[in-house]
Amino acid sequence: MDRSKGSPTSAGALRALDPSTGALKWEHKYEGPGWAGTLSTASGVVFSADHRDTFMALDADTGRRLWRHQLGQNVRAAPVTYMIGSRQYVAIASHTLLTVFALS
Repeated sequence: MDRSKGSPTSAGALRALDPSTGALKWEHKYEGPGWAGTLSTASGVVFSADHRDTFMALDADTGRRLWRHQLGQNVRAAPVTYMIGSRQYVAIASHTLLTVFALS
């Protein structure tokens, strides 16, 4: 069984906790365990990937998904962000690919 795709007995979630109280702020559930790292930005966007190889951006306050992109390969890395000039980029490594997005 390919555990990266999830199974009936496995589940995962990306969760935001209130740093003052430890209370759950929001939760974005997955059908399987998530293996990707997470990146939270000063602009209020959280980047991560689920067990189905979907890279996504979530609103840090609400957990609402802002966009997603199907990578087609397992993600077990954390996304990174960087600037070139005045343009910001976010990059994610998946199995044999490095995918980079320019942010608006």
